[in-house]
Amino acid sequence: MRLRGQVAPDRLVAQGLRLGRAVYVAPSAYLDAGHPWLIEIGDESLVGPGATVLAHDTSTRLHTGHTLIGRVRIGARVYLGHGAIVMPGSTIGDEAIIAPGSVVHGDIPARTVAIGNPAAVMSDTSSFAARHREAIARDPVWPIPGWTVGGGITEERRTAQREALADRCGYLESPG
Repeated sequence: MRLRGQVAPDRLVAQGLRLGRAVYVAPSAYLDAGHPWLIEIGDESLVGPGATVLAHDTSTRLHTGHTLIGRVRIGARVYLGHGAIVMPGSTIGDEAIIAPGSVVHGDIPARTVAIGNPAAVMSDTSSFAARHREAIARDPVWPIPGWTVGGGITEERRTAQREALADRCGYLESPG
């Protein structure tokens, strides 16, 4: 398990946060430290940079004198994109993809791709993967070693990559 963030992961787990095997939470992601026992994240899920998982919402406090709380269930092999927000009471099914910047308020079915505010299903993950496999066959693809900051990219390769991506996107090959 790799978990990083503003609050010590051991403290969140000790307070009831349920994490599956091989979960990755990006350094700038936020998991509700006020109610971690209401959050569960399944095996091999990825919570991207700036993503937020909330088990409480104080927007109701000024007008009702109460704070909304709810369980959050994130399934196995879920991708929660950069800056996405998951609101209290939400469930994200196994192998779902939540696009960057999306706001989940409610249920997202398993093996679907959701985008927007509020997040709405735009396709299934099989169609999503097929579209990207087609693009991988025609667009530029680079290995991570030698082609990223962490992989030691050179200035010449930065220039080559910038030029190759002038009018389209490309891909980095994930390590084995």
